[in-house]
Amino acid sequence: MHYRTIRRCHFLCAFIAGILLLLALTGTKAYAAHTFYLDAVNGNDATDDGSSSKPYKTTVKAMSVVSSGDTILLNSGNYGTFMAGRTDPIDYAGNAVNLFTDWVSFKAAPAQTPHLNKIDLGTLMYLDSASNRHKLDIGNGQPAGNANAYLRFEGLTIDDGVSIEGSR
Repeated sequence: MHYRTIRRCHFLCAFIAGILLLLALTGTKAYAAHTFYLDAVNGNDATDDGSSSKPYKTTVKAMSVVSSGDTILLNSGNYGTFMAGRTDPIDYAGNAVNLFTDWVSFKAAPAQTPHLNKIDLGTLMYLDSASNRHKLDIGNGQPAGNANAYLRFEGLTIDDGVSIEGSR
């Protein structure tokens, strides 16, 4: 009888371990993060694939292909102004901007010195900069941000600063 009890215990322990493993696996991301490469001098947005040997040229192209959790490594060069967020003034009173649900990182590639002229993030990207139309009213008369970007910039030189409007 003691032998059967031990076998049942082993079976039960293995069953519980299997359930815990299944729960752990279903909680992980279904998307595997990728690394893309940019080269402001030698990259090509039209024909290259974003690999280290065939890098893209612009941050605009990178933003069109990346997903949550991805990393973009930038070689030396000037990448102009980085802009992300809602740019259509007609849609300012509408829904929140959700660029990503997990961090996307723009990083200097090892031993490289990339530059951005400026970083413009959020929803204030039109001439009427004094207007509150770029923000959502949350009911208490206080405008609230309406942009979730999840963007990181590491090891880059930003020449003219960062502008963030409408963020949460």
